Amino acid sequence: MPIVRLGWPVAIAMLLIMVSFALSLAYSHLRLRPVGEHVLDVIDNAAPSIDRLSAAHTELGRFGLGVTEYVLRPAHSRSTTRQDVVAARRAFAAQFDAYKQLPLFPGEAEAVAALERDLGLADESMNRALDGADRRSPAAEVELHESFYPLLFKLRVGLAELMAINTRNARISAESTLRATREATFLATVLGVSSLVLAIAAMLLVLRVLRGRARLMGREACRAPAARALLGSARAQHPEESPEIRAQGSNLGMRITWWRASCRPGPWRPAPRPA
Repeated sequence: MPIVRLGWPVAIAMLLIMVSFALSLAYSHLRLRPVGEHVLDVIDNAAPSIDRLSAAHTELGRFGLGVTEYVLRPAHSRSTTRQDVVAARRAFAAQFDAYKQLPLFPGEAEAVAALERDLGLADESMNRALDGADRRSPAAEVELHESFYPLLFKLRVGLAELMAINTRNARISAESTLRATREATFLATVLGVSSLVLAIAAMLLVLRVLRGRARLMGREACRAPAARALLGSARAQHPEESPEIRAQGSNLGMRITWWRASCRPGPWRPAPRPA
């Protein structure tokens, strides 16, 4: 039985299927890789930064309230000591330092530097106000209203600006993640459908080639016995072959060879059919 060779069309179809699957896998991997980075930006940077800044904003409120109470209330009715004010200031510094240890988004470093400058000025104003309150000087209240409160307001604005930067970058990362996921899913679906269509086309092509080869093999199986019987009959009737009979036998043998060669697969092509 001859070996059935399906030919280059089926090979190309199979190659296209493999290329389609490979492209789908490669694109999905490359397109979804930034998704992990965006998620890490939110988990490891934006969310902890917002949490630390919120805690620092709370401690800043306690700090400002402690300075106000220490300066405005008389010494005998104060519920806040200078150590309480210093403790509130240290608690704010602890939260703010923990925030600075996290990775910074673009534009965040400049805002941090401006806030630290204002914080240094607020510390100086606080010390002047507390020292004046200890001396019961009217200048302490003036220092509180004209210097400390404006600086405290700038610190609140600076913290709000830093939280806005982190919130904006978290939203950008989330949108980029969603967009990348949608694009990767869409292309993977398109390539998957293309692979399915190519697989169906290759299957149909294989069935068509097999059906054609089966027909050729059936024709060979039907013709070869009849041709051999005809040749044997001619030789039996004419044991002493004349040149004419030998020519007819040779011609018949050539026809049988041509019929077999027409069904044989491969690059070989039969000689022209004998007359």
